[in-house]
Amino acid sequence: MKQLLFHQPADERVWTQALPLGNGSLGAMVYGGISAEHFQINQESVWSKGFQNRVNPEGKTYLEKIRKLLFQGEAVAAEQEVYEHLLNPAVELGHYEPLCDLRIFYDRRIPPVSERFHPIPIEYSHYSRTLDLANALYRCEFEQAGRHYQREALISYPDQTLAIQLTADTPMSLRLELGREGACESVTAEGNGLTLMGRTAGVGFVAHAQVTCDGQVEGTGNYLFVENARRVQIYLAGRTDFYGEDPETWCREQVRQALQKGYEALRQEHVQDYRGLFDRMDLTLEGNEEVQKAETFFHFGRYLLIASSRPGSLPANLQGLWNRDFKPAWNSGYTLNINLEMNYWLAEAANLSECHLPLMDHIHRMIPHGQDVAARLYGCRGAVAFHNTDIYGDCAPCESWMPASAWPMGLAWLATHIMEHYRYTEDMEFLREHYEDLREVALFFVDFLVESPDGTLVTCPSSSPENTYVLPNGQKGTICYGPAMDSQILREVWGGMIEAAAALGKESDPLIRTIQKRMPLLARDRIGGHGQLLEWPEEWGEEEPGHRHISHLFGLYPGKTISRARTPRLAEAARVTLRDRLAGGGGQTGWSRGWLINLWARLGNGQEAWNNLATLLREQTAENLFDLHPPLSPAMPTVFQIDGNFGGAAGMLEMLMQSQEGRIQLLPALPKEWKSGSLRGVRARGNMTIDLSWQDGQVTAWKIRSPEVKRVKVEMNGEVQEWTVGPQGKMSKIINEE
Repeated sequence: MKQLLFHQPADERVWTQALPLGNGSLGAMVYGGISAEHFQINQESVWSKGFQNRVNPEGKTYLEKIRKLLFQGEAVAAEQEVYEHLLNPAVELGHYEPLCDLRIFYDRRIPPVSERFHPIPIEYSHYSRTLDLANALYRCEFEQAGRHYQREALISYPDQTLAIQLTADTPMSLRLELGREGACESVTAEGNGLTLMGRTAGVGFVAHAQVTCDGQVEGTGNYLFVENARRVQIYLAGRTDFYGEDPETWCREQVRQALQKGYEALRQEHVQDYRGLFDRMDLTLEGNEEVQKAETFFHFGRYLLIASSRPGSLPANLQGLWNRDFKPAWNSGYTLNINLEMNYWLAEAANLSECHLPLMDHIHRMIPHGQDVAARLYGCRGAVAFHNTDIYGDCAPCESWMPASAWPMGLAWLATHIMEHYRYTEDMEFLREHYEDLREVALFFVDFLVESPDGTLVTCPSSSPENTYVLPNGQKGTICYGPAMDSQILREVWGGMIEAAAALGKESDPLIRTIQKRMPLLARDRIGGHGQLLEWPEEWGEEEPGHRHISHLFGLYPGKTISRARTPRLAEAARVTLRDRLAGGGGQTGWSRGWLINLWARLGNGQEAWNNLATLLREQTAENLFDLHPPLSPAMPTVFQIDGNFGGAAGMLEMLMQSQEGRIQLLPALPKEWKSGSLRGVRARGNMTIDLSWQDGQVTAWKIRSPEVKRVKVEMNGEVQEWTVGPQGKMSKIINEE
């Protein structure tokens, strides 16, 4: 099903009952009230601070001392040195803030405060509130006091505008209010318009709205009043000076163009633009109610990606685009030790490559800052980032939380997305544009890696996000050398660098020869005493056996250095590790559960993948299908994090089609609950598009389309066959060819 349907308004106190709209830059949560409609509005660049210079320049003079302590097993002393000399906790990153609230009251009068915050209950009937995922439209309809009301809203990408249409079968009176719970300089009404303006410590922001109707409009103070209207249309644009322009002029021009175009034309263009992305693929699952919910959850994931990440926008943050808090959890920013990356696991396979591009732009934005941090903090060439960044591309260590702050792999993990986008699209121009970005990340580790006591090359200092180990002497530590994840990520980065150079004819690049010599010296994955994959360089104890991060399985997913076909012993060790994590209470967060789904799918275990997806849907998903993080404290209840939506949806595709190992696998991890279904338009690495359908767990029809004729191995129904594929799905089987 491609819609979210409710038969009652959202509770104004429960944000995760509201429904999201977005165009990549402008977002709104819509509540569907009876006496009033509420649009809680975000603009992607409303950030509380500007760029912060947070590098501690004395850090590099303490690097050798820190490394010596770690190699000697002095975890506590090493962490103290890291805290004092590598981090700069006095200067914090800013956070993402709401832009404004647009409230539409079906009453011209301004109520007293007591009534405003404790509205009088109103009887109503025939209520429906829907989010149409196929067309990116919000609708609300009901009857009250003998009058039939309808509402529709959208946020257009072509017109960069929120457009709202309100209708009633008899004339109505309305009051429109534009405001902001946090500080703003002014809200003024003039003619048919309302303008809100203000500044944070980082940006100046503006929201501008205009009303047109078949009745009369007048403005006073910070209100607009509508009288005797059956049809009302509202257009709103929001902007900040982050983009280097006058935001008020920009907003007024966007709204002027929207008014000139008119609602019906704007709506038609919006739907056409959106469906150009959404209709590229489809998924149908036959099964019980829980299976049907999973299908809707998948389409909702695609909807959220289109709504929060479009070309020209900033990348989707921890909450995608939607945030009501002026001090949100984790800044509602960009966490790099899985969350930002997980936001884009869905993009390529779901045929939404364009939605991946804001991340590529942000990587490019980060590189100069990463170069500065690498040089000043570590005395290294290249570019580095740690576990957080912001809209300005900050790359310095963030905060002073030892389990995460000194981990130097943030930009490296992001850089693996450059090669993933290329592998899916085979876009040579894109690869040329981002080759130097990839090169700067690869170069940093040529300088940063050191020889460990066992002679391998390792990162030091680092951590295994965000876990704590226990040494044989009883010391607990988070700062370490050579965690498994770091070497796994670096193999992907260096391997991708070699692949990119070969594709672009840059094999003579001196850096390529250097990393080819050093790759064999990287620390290898190791198996522990009871068959588990080791997270740290030695078999140290775990303070939290069910930890939410499963960092040392990066090589299985999203990486490719661990596989059932090429490294069966490591794949089995990964399976043991997953069992251990779950036995210890793992998967507590929605995003962690999303990672588990993908890991089990890579291991070919569809039943475990489904069990974790079902748990995500039952226990870690809100009424409006937003992913949930468990309470952080009594004062901070469950929190929305969008990465679980994207990770879970990506895992569903991974269960149905995989394209690593030089082959395409159809139904590699199909659970018994998904007995029959169809998948259309899924993308595979190698610039291929696949349609398939299955019945009783067996592929019954399939087609692979490729712009160029190529050979491909296809694994399905227990067999591996080699085919040539081309445009329009033309295929021929290769038989008995040497």
